[in-house]
Amino acid sequence: MSIFDIIDEEAKKAASFIKLDPGSKMLLKFDTNKISIVENDFQGKKTKRVCYKVVDPNLPFDEKDFKIGFTHSKQLNALLKAGLNLIMVERIGSGLSTKYTFAPAIQEAKK
Repeated sequence: MSIFDIIDEEAKKAASFIKLDPGSKMLLKFDTNKISIVENDFQGKKTKRVCYKVVDPNLPFDEKDFKIGFTHSKQLNALLKAGLNLIMVERIGSGLSTKYTFAPAIQEAKK
């Protein structure tokens, strides 16, 4: 692992929120007892988003925020209501054309 990879990993750990790059996937464990609606500034306008508390199952003590709009939260909430909280999240696109897909994890986290 190069020093640049190490710096990238440390920056991800230090951040208080999850940010997926376009085309990337991440396995997340959602805490259904820690979901809230928050206000955000988006292009100078106040908007509301759903904020989920999540952890990377491989780093279980590193809780972060994952914020998405109400449109994307419907699909995610359906999985959470069904009792599925270990979910593979994929981001497709960027900017206003960003889409998220959510799928129940089919493999367990590394121990």
